Amino acid sequence: MLLVGVTGPIGSGKTSLLLQLTTWFQQQHKGVEGFLALGENRPVPHQGADCYRLQMIVSGREFTYATHDGSKTIPYSFDVETEQQLQEWAKQIAVHGAPSLIILDEFGPREAAGKGHAQLWDSIKSSNPPITVIAVRSGMVKDIEQMLHMHFDVCIDVQAKGAWNTLRQICVEHEDWKRVGAYGAAAGSFEASVGAMLHTAQIPFRGIALSSVQSMVMTYAGDGLGTRGKVIWVPFISAGIKALSPSGSRLNPMLAISVQGILFTGATELLGWNVLGIAIGGFFVGAWAAAQGVILQLLFIGSDLVHVYDIVLQWIASYLHLPPLGLVGLLILWSSIAGIFSSSVTVYTYSRRHRTPARLQRLLSQGMTMFIGEESNRSWKSTIRQGLHDLARPYFWAPIVILMVLILISGSTWESVFWIAVRASTIAIVVFSLARAFDPRLFLKWLRKHGYWGPAYAFRLVFLSNRKDSGT
Repeated sequence: MLLVGVTGPIGSGKTSLLLQLTTWFQQQHKGVEGFLALGENRPVPHQGADCYRLQMIVSGREFTYATHDGSKTIPYSFDVETEQQLQEWAKQIAVHGAPSLIILDEFGPREAAGKGHAQLWDSIKSSNPPITVIAVRSGMVKDIEQMLHMHFDVCIDVQAKGAWNTLRQICVEHEDWKRVGAYGAAAGSFEASVGAMLHTAQIPFRGIALSSVQSMVMTYAGDGLGTRGKVIWVPFISAGIKALSPSGSRLNPMLAISVQGILFTGATELLGWNVLGIAIGGFFVGAWAAAQGVILQLLFIGSDLVHVYDIVLQWIASYLHLPPLGLVGLLILWSSIAGIFSSSVTVYTYSRRHRTPARLQRLLSQGMTMFIGEESNRSWKSTIRQGLHDLARPYFWAPIVILMVLILISGSTWESVFWIAVRASTIAIVVFSLARAFDPRLFLKWLRKHGYWGPAYAFRLVFLSNRKDSGT
């Protein structure tokens, strides 16, 4: 559920904005339920009205709800019968299912105390409406969030310039971000299951195979988006799922998935969502999968890596009577082969993009499972400890030891080999610790705090640190 707050002081136009949203949704032939609070006889502008009536959106029926009573702390008397009818309405929504949009007008001090419209929330939430828009009195957002046990995905100040356009755009983009979350969860689930199995079994060419699948998923996801560029968040979510993996390597798959997403999206944004853009995007995905291992080794070991590879490749070329080929040439050749393979798979997927494979359909039909990591609040101490654990894994040291032996054979001193080991260990512990430190739930909070409601919403559909805050 996307939860939107429309905020403003009394008499600022919140109800008018909700009425405009209702009319627009109905013109789009989408279902709307809820009620509007209509004030009668407002003696002083931006002050409470003498009486409030609730108008049900579907039936148009109106009920007296609140009458001014200055003798009370909250200066209104509330109609008990109307509140009972509202509770019955909410229960019916929970039983029969919610429409595309639920509108609740409005939540103030009474609701923050758990009374009034707050008593409808459990029923509304259980119906899981795609979008819920709540009018919230200014200064009460945090109180209402605490009562709802849920954060607003975005709040709109009704007095801000372009408030209506912002609200409308949020509703338009909602389906895009929901699709991004679903496909990101599917890609992450595949990586966490099949990918983990392939990595454990050390299956050859697994990186290229998994990257091709990643490219396929991005093709299926992007084809249904109103704004194709949002597809970049699909691999970011998939990488986030890998970040919460309780075991196994994180760095390689997280880096591969993220960079492949950037390259694929960059190609399709530059060349368009067509055969050419898809082909080049798929090529970049496969090429990076082939090149990443060598690039990381170059980071850990340094320029000595190029020298050793060149010596070994020259020896192989001489032994097999082949033309000499250095590391750069081999990397270009191998990346091109992997890129052509991934590009072919991606273009084939694009040609059949309206026929989603059965396995992907099953992953999508499972819904966006909430992924919860092993620790809700990881300290730097535990992060570094896990980084050291990654550093001690044989998969990291085996190729480096082989390269150090080759460096010794090529004529380098023991001192040079020692400093290579120190360099590799130092850089690796920093990089591995940073990979372990990344927590998508904290990233979600950062996105929400800085106003990136769409990506934050897509991440929230998949990740959470507190089930009370899920709202899904």
